[in-house]
Amino acid sequence: PDEAANRQLNGFRESARELGRIMHDAVTLLARHIDSMAKSKVSGYSDGSLFEAMKTTEKTKGRLLYYYPLEDDSEVTGSAAPKEDSWIGWHNDSGFLTALSGDMYVNDETGEPLDRSEVDPEA
Repeated sequence: PDEAANRQLNGFRESARELGRIMHDAVTLLARHIDSMAKSKVSGYSDGSLFEAMKTTEKTKGRLLYYYPLEDDSEVTGSAAPKEDSWIGWHNDSGFLTALSGDMYVNDETGEPLDRSEVDPEA
């Protein structure tokens, strides 16, 4: 890991790791409830199997996704509606369970976070 980059990002690595731990802990606790429900519905279900798998897994992934701003295609289509975002598009997550953190909107030109009141509710 590049220590200079971490310093430039003001402790980003530590914050990302803490978020990852919180998300993993939440999914692990959720797995216990899923096990309980599955045991009540599925004959022969091995109680605690998902919980144990989640508790001990080292196959966790963290991804930062950046959605590029949508371009206005009104000149091409005559419509004021922007084109549908297809940069990331439909995808399958790999894993037992997926934990998502909250979104963050930034000014594409400055990189500064936007106040929620500045965010298009359709975004």
